[in-house]
Amino acid sequence: MLSRNARYSVIQAALGAVALNLSNQYVGIYAVKLGADNLQLGYLSSWPQMVSVIAVLVIAGAVSRSASKQRLIAGIYLLGRLATLLLAMVNWLPEPARVWALIISWVLVIFPTSAAGNALSSFLADVFPANERARSFASRNSWGTAAGMATILITGWLLDLVFPYPLGYQIMFCGSFIVALVETYYFLKLKGPEQPKAAEQQPKAKGSGLRPYLDTFRHTPFLTFVAFSIPFHFTWQMAWPMFTRFQVTDLGASNQWMSYIAVAQSLSMIVAYPIMARLAEKHGNKWVLGWAGLNLATAPVLTAAFANIQIQVLLNLWTGIGVAGVSLLVLNSLLEVSPAENRTVYLAVHTALVSVSAAIAPLVGARLMDIFPTQVALGSASGPRLITAAGFFLLVYLERRQKDKVRRAENSTTSSPAV
Repeated sequence: MLSRNARYSVIQAALGAVALNLSNQYVGIYAVKLGADNLQLGYLSSWPQMVSVIAVLVIAGAVSRSASKQRLIAGIYLLGRLATLLLAMVNWLPEPARVWALIISWVLVIFPTSAAGNALSSFLADVFPANERARSFASRNSWGTAAGMATILITGWLLDLVFPYPLGYQIMFCGSFIVALVETYYFLKLKGPEQPKAAEQQPKAKGSGLRPYLDTFRHTPFLTFVAFSIPFHFTWQMAWPMFTRFQVTDLGASNQWMSYIAVAQSLSMIVAYPIMARLAEKHGNKWVLGWAGLNLATAPVLTAAFANIQIQVLLNLWTGIGVAGVSLLVLNSLLEVSPAENRTVYLAVHTALVSVSAAIAPLVGARLMDIFPTQVALGSASGPRLITAAGFFLLVYLERRQKDKVRRAENSTTSSPAV
């Protein structure tokens, strides 16, 4: 069963990457072409995350209680992909309304998609045994990244050299929905863990209403990880609109050049995923996550230092290592600190908090670009990233010290003479 699941999981991941990159990769460039200002670029990143907060929590509760989790996840995901068709219609509107329509349509794409993605991670954690999870996820990510890389390379060329503007964007957005239909078919072919018969079924999640969500804040390992993870995500997200503005406006990157940048990052991610998985098995997820975070801390300052679009491609060969590590190891670390019971809710709470951060951080980045030149604002984003990435090393130290304290207490108890 595992080999069958592994095969369908890889196919689903590859098709998901194609669907994702046919829309997500070019929304920022499309917004710039439509005349978006710095604040609107910030809204493009922040507003979808803002509305995702409620959606992620509500959907997590629904999935936890559902007797047909797989079908519910597939339906929610398709709703988001259906909204990509709205993106294709934006250019038909009067010019003053186009950017705002793009932002609102993007909100409708992201909030069900991100909520379904969170539930998908929880579902896959049940599909694959814990001892095979890291490599299974690494394999999914590697093949998904390869498929996404090919998609980006081809679509960048098509948008710049074959299809006229805006027809090319409209074709890509419609294609994203069509591919998502095929992806959903393969997702539904995954075989989840055996479910008990109706008469034997136990409640899907402990507690009801708000209790499962409140319980996450009483679970110390999870809460501790969140305390380090959210600041890291904030400093990561803050630079998102800066990269778009600097590369597209300041350096004049075309769709094709942006595709080369993404492909360079994807190549290094494909190589990095299995390496990160092996390192995490040997040294622990959080320790390797700290090193991946330090890699990401170098991205803003290196990008700002080399105002040359060709060098940007080479830089992304380096920073793709960090992106791969963070993408893989944040999830693996979460699965470590989340109990199997109500796992979907724990992942949803973390995702919701990351979404709150993502709703605020890009606006901070946009404001910095209004105060300082884009190149200066971008370069300064490395400092906060460096500090929060180093926090994961502190987390590892604190966890090891706590384990040593418990071990000493146990040894002291067992070595005490009987009274």
